[in-house]
Parts: sequence; structure tokens; C-alpha cells
Amino acid sequence: MSDVFRDEFNADTSNIYLKTTALIQHILSATHEEEQELKLSGDRAAQLREVNNKLRERVTNDEKQVDCMISRLQTVKRTIEELRASIEKSKSIKIAYLKQIESENPPEDSFFPCEFENSTLMQVYKMIQPFERLLGIQIQKTHSGLLQLLFHGCSGALVSSDEVIVCCCQLRIVNTNRFEVVLCDPPVPDLERLVNHLNWTEDIRSFIIVLRQRFCRYFELAAAVSNKLSSE
Repeated sequence: MSDVFRDEFNADTSNIYLKTTALIQHILSATHEEEQELKLSGDRAAQLREVNNKLRERVTNDEKQVDCMISRLQTVKRTIEELRASIEKSKSIKIAYLKQIESENPPEDSFFPCEFENSTLMQVYKMIQPFERLLGIQIQKTHSGLLQLLFHGCSGALVSSDEVIVCCCQLRIVNTNRFEVVLCDPPVPDLERLVNHLNWTEDIRSFIIVLRQRFCRYFELAAAVSNKLSSE
């Protein structure tokens, strides 16, 4: 939530309370003045007092409703602030993680040197390479021998243009031609199932296409939750 939106939110909350209080005071004052001014008979004055008491009761109930509404608005505001703090913390963790990845990875021209040409990693790289630009995928090999897939553009227009979000999935090769998950950011709930299907079919291209769809869906759901909280 931007600073401008927070200021407007606080101003709207204050205006609601002030306007309601002013209206209540005006009604009570007008009623009192009318009672004093008319100086009616005992029966008429009693009727007027009864009406006045009912009005006061109605005003009290209205005050309670206004207080409840203000309390709920404050609760929504706190929830949005907590969500924003959580997002900022996640961004900081991701930035630190990406810096660590950059420090571990060699230059682009040495991701797959000659000694890995006949390895499973090189075979995977050759299968995926034609789809790198089309799907916004960057394929790397870490110093520890992991296959690292970096997905660009999954957040689409859901984040600000000056914010760079890179999704990452690291796989370890076991038993020559099988994969196991090491890391996935952001998390994908059914990633283990996708990897098991990859091991069964050996269709790496379908795997990366479906994985990219999962990352895109993650940001769509995150945006939907954020919009709903902001609209309440």
C-alpha cells in the first residue's frame, strides 16, 4: 500500500468519525433548544422528552456502529501493513539468495564446459536450449553440480516495472538420469509430483513448461489476495 493510499485511508477514517460526532452533537443541541424555546404544557413536554430519549438511544446505537466500522477499518489497515512487511522481508531474502547464486555461478560462457559435454546435464541443456528465449528460462550448472533453472517474467504485469523477480528451481541428478528437488522459490505445492513425472517420462521440456505455469499462477494468486485485502 503506497504512502498516498495510507494517508487517504487515515484521512477517510478520521473524517467519518468527526462528521458523525458533529452530526450527533447538532441533533442533540437542536432538540434541546427546541424544548427550551417552546415551553409547552406538561403533556407536550413529556412527549418531547420521550422522543428525545428515543433519539438519544438511536444516536448511541449509531455511535456504536460507527465505532465498530472504524475498528474494522483499523484491523484491515494493520493486516495490510503486516502483509506489506512480510512481502518486503521476502524480497530481502530473495535478493540475498540471488546474490549468493551469482557468487556461486561461473560466467555464462563456462556454464557447461567441455568436461560436461557428455554428461546428463549437457544433454538436458541441449534439449532445453531452443526454449530459453521463448519461455524466459536460463539454464545453469552450479559449482556443486546442480541443475539450476531460472525463470524470468513469471510475474508479468503484477509487479512494478522496476522490480525484477526471478523464479528458481534447483535439481540434483541421482542414479545418472533421475532428478530430485533441492530448492524451489517461490514454492510449488505439487513440485514433487512434477519431478516424479519427469523421472518417469524423461520429458524435460514438458516439465519446464508446466513449472513455469505454476510460477505464473503463484503470482496471480498473490495479486488476487492483495487486491481483496485492499478492497475491504
